Amino acid sequence: LVLAALLGAQAAGLFPTATTIDALTTYPGFYHLKDVLVRAELKTDDRGQSFLSAVDGEGRAVQVLLPPDERSLGGQVQVRGQFLDVGRLDPADSQATARTLRSIVEARLGSDRWPAQGELLMLTATNVSPAPPPSATPTVRQLALQPRRYEGEVVTVAGQFGGRNLFGDLAQSPRAGLVEFVLRAAGGAVWVVGLPPRGRGWELRPDARVDTAQWLEVAGKVRAANGLVWLEATRVERTTAKAQEEPPRAPAVPVAPPQPPEVIFSLPSEDDTDVPPATAVRIQVSRDLNPDTLEGHIAVGYLGRPAGDPPIPFKASFDRSQRVLQLVFHKPFEAFTTVKVDLLEGIKGTDGQPMKPWALTFSTGR
Repeated sequence: LVLAALLGAQAAGLFPTATTIDALTTYPGFYHLKDVLVRAELKTDDRGQSFLSAVDGEGRAVQVLLPPDERSLGGQVQVRGQFLDVGRLDPADSQATARTLRSIVEARLGSDRWPAQGELLMLTATNVSPAPPPSATPTVRQLALQPRRYEGEVVTVAGQFGGRNLFGDLAQSPRAGLVEFVLRAAGGAVWVVGLPPRGRGWELRPDARVDTAQWLEVAGKVRAANGLVWLEATRVERTTAKAQEEPPRAPAVPVAPPQPPEVIFSLPSEDDTDVPPATAVRIQVSRDLNPDTLEGHIAVGYLGRPAGDPPIPFKASFDRSQRVLQLVFHKPFEAFTTVKVDLLEGIKGTDGQPMKPWALTFSTGR
């Protein structure tokens, strides 16, 4: 019954996303508005502002807004709360206009200007407690929380097969091997590289959601870099569901839903001119897209042509490792024309969040 309850808690999303300060500062757009759990060093400056930094002291710190009854804590702590990349909030949003947030922005920036994306990172804490001692036999969640503690060690962990990041658990892949898949449990997730998810008489498909009900036991060496954690696998076996940690205390405030995918860069860019006719279009997005939702939701054509003019044929593919949607065209564009690319309503992220329609216009050269 206890195991069933814990598995149900994971399925219902009751676990916060276990991660690190390094991951939050490296991928602020991915974690923006997420309910997260981190272990970090808590320090308060002479102005009374509190910050969370990696336990080893390296990298960028994240400002933390502590509950009133937990402001006396310091040192190594475990913190649950909502992560904010403040510059991604609309200044007119109710969260942005809150007096506390406005005062923090003014104190940090020295003016009333609104921060740029990635400039001011903050964790609104709902629970703070002293960090528990590390375990000699870590779980997936503990690896996600403290990868540096176990880096270089060979460990064995059990977790649910997550395919090639089919649930959007992680910001991106480490690209550390030709074979890679996600292992997830109790809000934590790590990449597994080097060995495929198969054995004698069984095989799991990284792109098949139907296989994500399976549990695996993986042995491998722990690696961590650029806000990502992975295991260089030496053994992958099927196993039954294992009891994991209980969910941390629920936050006192509701957490906003994750942000939908959005375009952050394109090549060609908007209103580019003299684009070579043989160009492919590359569109980078903020979240992983579900490739199954692309067909029928992308349109490419020439501006100024009659309504019945046929669309420009192309092949679409999505590179999860770089979050790039690439459109390769069957033949070069006509010279000295204006091309319009439309991402239509219906494209979704791997977590089901719908992407807003988007358009790109550019002009070709000779």
